[in-house]
Amino acid sequence: MSKMKQIYIVIGVVLGLSFLLLTPKTTMAQEGANMYFLHSVPQSGRLNPATNHDFSGYFGGLIVPINGQILPSINFGVNLNSFCYSDLIYKPGGAFGDSLALVFSDSILGRKFVDGLKPINRIDFHTYIDLFHLGFRTNNIFWSFSVVEKIEAGIAFPRDILRLPLYGNANFPDPVIDLSNFGGSALHYREFGVGANYQYSTELSFGAKAKVLFGMANINMAKTDIKWETDPATGNFQFNGDFDINMTQPILEITDLRYDTEGDSLIFENTEKDFDPFSYLLNMKNMGVAFDFGATYSPISDVTVYASITDLGFIRWKDQVTNIKAKGQFDFTGLNLNDLLDDSINMGDAYIDSLFNMLDLKLSHESYKTTVPLNVYLGGTYNLTDVISFGALYHGRRWFDEFQSAFTISANVNRKGFGAVLSYTAMKNNMDNLGFGVAFRVGGWQTFIMTNNLLDAIYPQNARDITLRIGSNWILGRKKTDAALLR
Repeated sequence: MSKMKQIYIVIGVVLGLSFLLLTPKTTMAQEGANMYFLHSVPQSGRLNPATNHDFSGYFGGLIVPINGQILPSINFGVNLNSFCYSDLIYKPGGAFGDSLALVFSDSILGRKFVDGLKPINRIDFHTYIDLFHLGFRTNNIFWSFSVVEKIEAGIAFPRDILRLPLYGNANFPDPVIDLSNFGGSALHYREFGVGANYQYSTELSFGAKAKVLFGMANINMAKTDIKWETDPATGNFQFNGDFDINMTQPILEITDLRYDTEGDSLIFENTEKDFDPFSYLLNMKNMGVAFDFGATYSPISDVTVYASITDLGFIRWKDQVTNIKAKGQFDFTGLNLNDLLDDSINMGDAYIDSLFNMLDLKLSHESYKTTVPLNVYLGGTYNLTDVISFGALYHGRRWFDEFQSAFTISANVNRKGFGAVLSYTAMKNNMDNLGFGVAFRVGGWQTFIMTNNLLDAIYPQNARDITLRIGSNWILGRKKTDAALLR
């Protein structure tokens, strides 16, 4: 067997095993899939700090005059892992004409929709804005600096939270209404990064990046375990709840949250804060760190193997922190008819107060830690020519205590700041992700646009995953030959 064939088999086995072993319950595409091998764009180095560029430097970002404002570098993405717009909105027809209706307006369609959902469903959103980035070469080391504003948000909800109002408590199709795993997390933070890519030889390069993080706001439902069980004979039900919520936000200060047993009522006291946008954006009290590591290796001519891990880190939240914990059990055994007929008694408030009394609410203001989304990449390319290559890439992303995966194949063009990529990404329950990206260069100015989901852009009513990345850079000089760099 030839050495070339052996290399292809090894790459295929590694990628295949990684995909099989790391693929979790749910998967989704991520923003970096078709950027990874587009080395003509400086931002590809964010995904692998060992990426080699064919130019000697670059700079750009929102704060760069004119260039940064006309076409700012923005990365935007939304993911729905279980449904799309056309599943929720439809045309009833008939007397309604072309009017649109929500699927829940028809009880039969509504039940069919929610029954088709996964037990746990997710909606994710992210936006990255490049405030400033700079890179330059000194001999065989390529240095990089970046300042990026990042927003990450996601919500997970159980199917039963939608089934409950459609079926009701007594007619629920399952014996237990499972509201566990309902939660959300949102992060707004700023990232300052310094990285270096060292070209050890013509075959091997490796890189690392250290990043300091400053958190602005966060909400994190660290734990949710909620179950509602109904006795089919009596209709009585038992409610069990156990959840933790941590938050950092500049709008509202919660000073008291408890159940007053003497007054038999819920006490909730708060103070509105004077929101100062400048103080918010310049807050440096919630600090964290993160690291990127990467390597590229060319074992034989025209074949390169890539591996990287990015955003291995956390943020410690100390300023403007609120913690809420609740745990308990509530048993409902029916209504007293006399109380129901008594206008002086508000039965809804009474049972809500009883529920909160059983849950044993606890309020505190203690620091806590959250991780940032972790990314893992493993892939390889075959260079058909000096300009054209074909690549395969595995991308795993861990956040929300969940690992999400995607596998991408691509055709790539890279030359002196010009580039293009055509990609296909496979995911569980979403197999129609055709991506496209292009980078143009006029003199030293470069602009690019790319998406992982070209078909979703054409047919947005069926979109489950939408990503868009645009930006512009100033490209400086040309890379010297590898032989000159290593002398």
